[in-house]
Amino acid sequence: MKNKKQLMKVKDNYLNVEKEKLKSIDEALEAFYNKKSAIENEIKLVLELNINDIFSMEQKYEFINYQKEKLKKIEEEIKSLEKEKEQIKEKIALLNAEKKAIDKYFTLKVNKKQILDNFKEMVESNEIFNRNSIFNK
Repeated sequence: MKNKKQLMKVKDNYLNVEKEKLKSIDEALEAFYNKKSAIENEIKLVLELNINDIFSMEQKYEFINYQKEKLKKIEEEIKSLEKEKEQIKEKIALLNAEKKAIDKYFTLKVNKKQILDNFKEMVESNEIFNRNSIFNK
């Protein structure tokens, strides 16, 4: 059982690390989504400006193009973080599955040992060979 506890502790440590990574990615994603929203709002506001001066219109569209480029970079970063988030979720699922497998393995090992111990006791007490044993009923 000591091995089981050690293995479970190691898996729990890995799980905690992955959960922390997931938490930091979620925080980063929230920040990027907020930036994206702010830039989209800036673009909307600038588009709503009623400018008749050609020089000012040129600046307006330069600003919009610049903001659109920033928006593209943010969207690429969001995609990258979303992909990384999915990979971490998969790791967490695998670690949880490994923990269940370890638990089942040790449970079966304990049950097998208990059955063998019971059989050994029966053999040692000659109960298995006794006329009144379960095999002769």
